[in-house]
Amino acid sequence: MSQQPQPHKPYTEADVQLALSDIKCDQITSLRRAEAVYSVPCRMIQQQRDGKPSRCDCEPRSKRLTKLEEE
Repeated sequence: MSQQPQPHKPYTEADVQLALSDIKCDQITSLRRAEAVYSVPCRMIQQQRDGKPSRCDCEPRSKRLTKLEEE
């Protein structure tokens, strides 16, 4: 029988910031270790570390123009 992956427990922005600060201070040496300690997905930590904006902060690829903008 195969086990289903366990969902991540909910995490907060504070958890992400703590993970980032521990990585910057070399208290935690890997993203996977930070993921285990703070229950934050390592991809989220990596994106925050690299400065990638979240999806809600980005412009949508296609947005509707108003009639005024079309002219």
